[in-house]
Amino acid sequence: MLEISTKLKLRWLFGIIYSFINFFLFGALGLFALTCNICSEFKPISILSAIVVPPICIFFIVVPMFGSLIFTIPLQRVAYNHRCDSWAAQVVLDGRGYKDPLYIANTALFLTAGNSRPLFSFDLDWPDKSSVRFRLRKFESPEEAIESRYIPALREIVYDLVNLRVNGTCGTDATPCLSGNFELDRLMMDLKFNLTADSPEVHSRAQSSDRSWTWTDGHPAVIYKTLFDDGSLGDAVLQTTVTQVNDCTRLKVCLAGSKTEGPDDVFRPDVLAPLGILLAKQSRYAWFCTKPTR
Repeated sequence: MLEISTKLKLRWLFGIIYSFINFFLFGALGLFALTCNICSEFKPISILSAIVVPPICIFFIVVPMFGSLIFTIPLQRVAYNHRCDSWAAQVVLDGRGYKDPLYIANTALFLTAGNSRPLFSFDLDWPDKSSVRFRLRKFESPEEAIESRYIPALREIVYDLVNLRVNGTCGTDATPCLSGNFELDRLMMDLKFNLTADSPEVHSRAQSSDRSWTWTDGHPAVIYKTLFDDGSLGDAVLQTTVTQVNDCTRLKVCLAGSKTEGPDDVFRPDVLAPLGILLAKQSRYAWFCTKPTR
């Protein structure tokens, strides 16, 4: 389903108004040129104007009305396919649509940059109304064929939505390896994490870089950065891009991996922690954007 956001609808509405203004303006100028008595004295200029002016008029009438649709789709396709090329990895957050059966999971597909084949996937589960579980679903590629730095130690994260706590386990034996807290205000416009990971040992803090990390009628939109003790923001941890053209349920997210302390594991536990919350938001949007309007 083609996503048409409220912002795009507003651009289209203003474009239509602008096109009609241009239509009447250029129409009036054309009528004046046809009825002008002294214009024959400037015949060379009139001939040149007859060749040059009509295409310009058509451009300013058509483009404001349809430009947002003409240019948005190609730019969205390019952004979805290539925005994460310079990042360490990418994640596709795939929410369940309105008409999808309940057994279809909300999933996160993890890929290396520039690679279309997923390495592994996580899914989302709500054990009860007070918690969300983000866990390894399966390896999409043979585990032995995946480079060690791309194999996640983390296997499950549980978000306590009442106490705003997060706990994670690593390995097949479910060893506790991640703990911390997160902040999410009532309007869901600010997101912060303060985490300690045991495998590898690292302490990290991060938050969204602005207070509009999610749109009320759109997919999650955030640049998530490390947070220093003085309140300043550092390197980006992850960044959302756009949804896939013709499929608003799929959102691409760029991952920087670990650029600071700790080993060079791309899918470190503290790096993966925000993705469960983002997938929960994307699952809501996927339901909303595929819901029939009538």
